[in-house]
Order: sequence, then structure tokens, then C-alpha cells
Amino acid sequence: MAPEAQAVSTRATFILMLVFMSLGTLAMFDPFHWKQKREEAKEKDHHLLWLKDAKLSSLSITSSEGTFDLGCDAATGCPLDSQGNWHVQRPVVDVADESAVGALLNSLKNTQVVESIDLDDPGKFGEYGLDAPELQITFHLAGDSSAHFLKVGKATAIGPNLYAFSSERQKVIYIIPAVFTNVAKGGAFHWRNKRLFPDLGVNDLSSIAWNNFEFQKEKNDWLFKKPIAVKANSVVIGGLSTTLTYLNAKSVVAENQTSPEALQLLKGKPVLQFQLEGAKQKKYSLELFRQAKTDSSDYVARVSGKPGLYMVDAAEISRFQKDIFEYREHKLLTEADRSLIDRVEFQFPRDKRKLALIREAGVWKLAPGEEAKEAFSSDRINAFLDSLAQADVESFVKKGKEKLADLALTISFGKEQRLYHFTIDGKQNALVEGEIPAEQRRFGLDILRHLPVRYADLLAATNKKVITSEPNGKHPDPSAP
Repeated sequence: MAPEAQAVSTRATFILMLVFMSLGTLAMFDPFHWKQKREEAKEKDHHLLWLKDAKLSSLSITSSEGTFDLGCDAATGCPLDSQGNWHVQRPVVDVADESAVGALLNSLKNTQVVESIDLDDPGKFGEYGLDAPELQITFHLAGDSSAHFLKVGKATAIGPNLYAFSSERQKVIYIIPAVFTNVAKGGAFHWRNKRLFPDLGVNDLSSIAWNNFEFQKEKNDWLFKKPIAVKANSVVIGGLSTTLTYLNAKSVVAENQTSPEALQLLKGKPVLQFQLEGAKQKKYSLELFRQAKTDSSDYVARVSGKPGLYMVDAAEISRFQKDIFEYREHKLLTEADRSLIDRVEFQFPRDKRKLALIREAGVWKLAPGEEAKEAFSSDRINAFLDSLAQADVESFVKKGKEKLADLALTISFGKEQRLYHFTIDGKQNALVEGEIPAEQRRFGLDILRHLPVRYADLLAATNKKVITSEPNGKHPDPSAP
């Protein structure tokens, strides 16, 4: 081969190598994102509307129920999920139901077409029920003044599907799942926020009061303020605060509290009156009225900051109509308190003996300065302490004549120290002083069966159950072995 020809062949080979290497690089690294664009185009073709990263500024739904206009409160628009802040603007002005709006927006964004039909003649709209659509949704994208719409027509002959038409593609009829319309059905109440306190968070509440009861939250605990200053059952009151926070209206019974029909509903005194305090000391009030001349047990609600009257399910309110006993703390210790106990001292006034113990690495040991000739039973001590955390008070009783306690128990956890005096009351109960001087707490066998009333009850060598009374009902003889 001539030198010139060989040079040309070498250059051609080199150029081909560069071409193939470039193609390989493009295929491997896809610097222009061709693959992603192809996949996105394919995904776009399958969607009814392509709103992947869109935000809306307004939304209008027209159906057999009427026309409902909603606006986004954010200047930059609302995403197509349930996180946006929407208001109903027509036919009434109210906060929108975030779940209802979110469900519709999610369907707009994610509904995929079953099939597409090319439309050559717009005059055929009537064949698909699109000249007078069952449903029309009109929306504006944030920053865009042009309106976009979706029309949904009649059902297809085969399958649970509907015909639809979008402003995005003027010559295409879509077939979509019939379930799409489920999230767009409903009257004005469907689109309105059902919560009586839509801006109140469950962790915002710092005080709750209704009728004769008042509670204050301190850290994570609820306390009675009225009618007595004692601990409240934080689990119960916490549950009631959640009920109030998320209390929903069943319907709107009057748009204006001063209308003749509203004044008729507000006759008489309210059955329950609530006062709440939320974040930044914001006050809320709620009044519930019985319905006159009706068999319904539901209540008519008047809420601060809302112009109308609302129907509230009576079942949601029944828990606020209990006796004071239901709202009081029923335990001596919480499970959290029990796990933190690091020192106990048992004093037995009847046999004039005591035993102080500390817990180290989960094991009970004699406290410094304590001496004991016989080994004590950690199992019995733990069983007794467990019973204090598990047992519920059976009743609060009026304090009677002062009696010598069977056990004085001092427990310590961290910097907190508590002293309890236990007195056996017959064969079935143990009395412990109450939170107020005039009362005692009565516990049953949950505590009584584990209650040590003499020093011997704590010893490992005593292979008997804890003795709380002799068969004749008398206290055991402290001098007995």
C-alpha cells in the first residue's frame, strides 16, 4: 500500500474510533439526559394532565351540585397535594377542607388515561357527553393568567370508564377511570373545612374548661384547677383535648348566627360551654345547644370566630359529661415514675422497724448505713412497686378517724421524693392519703395482695405470701415469726 493511502486509512480508523468512543460515552453517561426525556415524554403521554411540578393559584369545580370556586392563599401557588392552604370563595367564604381539595388535586396530577381517541370533528362532542359535561374543572397555574380546563362526559359503553376532554390537547378525547369523579362530587359543605377549630393544633392547648371543670397543662401533665386542685388523668384529658382539637361539624345549619332560623336554634341555655387557650394565649369558645322538637341527640354548635351554626355528633361529646372521678388521676405512680425509682424506705410503725434500699444497675441493695441480719427479697419489693404503678384507685373517700399506718413508704427518683401511708381497711382494701387533706384513696386487691405490713414480709427467708390480715380479720402480730 502506498504511504499516502496508508496514512489516509490510519486517519479514517482513528476518526471511526473517536466516533464509536463518543457514541459509547453518550450511551453510557447520557450527558444530554436523552433517556430521561424519553421516559418523561412516555410518562406524559399516559397522564390525563401533565402537572408534575405545577402549582395552582385557583380552582373551580362545576357539577350537578353547583359551582364551587377555591383560591390558594399562597402567592406562589399551592402544590397538587393536601399541604396547600385553600379557601372556598363561592358560594360561601370559608376555609377549605384540605383533605377534599387534596384528593381532587392528587387525582388531577396522577390520573392516567385508559385510551386516547383522535377527534377530527369537534361537532362530535355530543356523542361523548362533552357538549354538556357532567363535571368541569377549571384551574389557573401560578403566575399564568390563562385558564386550563378538564371536562368529563358520559360513561363509555364498555367498562367503568368515562370520556374526558382537556384544554391541553384540543383534538383528543380521553377515556379515564370512572372513579376520578368520586373526589369531585359534593356540595358546598364537602369543600368546606369541617373542623370547628381549623387553626388549633393538639399540642397548642394549654388550658381547657367546660361547665364546672377547668384544667391546666404544665409540661406534659394536666392538672385540675377547678373544682379542686389535684392531678388530672393526663391520658383522659389529653384524649379530650384531641377530641376538641379535631371536632368536626356534621353539617352547617345556619350561615349566620343572627338569622331568624339561627336565633330559633339558640333558644335556652347551652348544655356545655367550653373555653380553650391555644398557642400565644389565643382564646377559643364553643357552646353546644340541644335541638328542640326533634328526636336527634346531636348538638347545635356556636363557635368563636365563625359566623354560622353547625351540627355536632352527640357521640363525640358524651365523654365530656362524666363524673369528676373519671377525670382524676387514678394511679399513685405512672409507669415512667416506676422505672426511675432509685431509693425506697419501708417503715413499719407496728413492729417499729424499717428498711432503706437503693437501686444500682437494676439491683436493690442496702442503703449506706443500713444493716440487715437477714436477706431481703428483691422480687417482693419489685412486685409491690409494680403494683403501685399498675393499680387504679377504686374510689376517693372522706378521711375518717386517724389510725396508725401499717406502712409508711418513702420513694425517691431523681430529685423528687414521695411519702405514702398505707392503712389496711378490712380484708379487701388499702387506704392511702389523698391529694387533699379531707380525703383518702381506696385501692383494692391489686395493691393489697402485695402490700408489706411487717418487716418479715420483705425477707427472702419468709416463704409465705405477703400477710395483710389473719383469718379473723385482725392485723398480724408483729412479734410472730
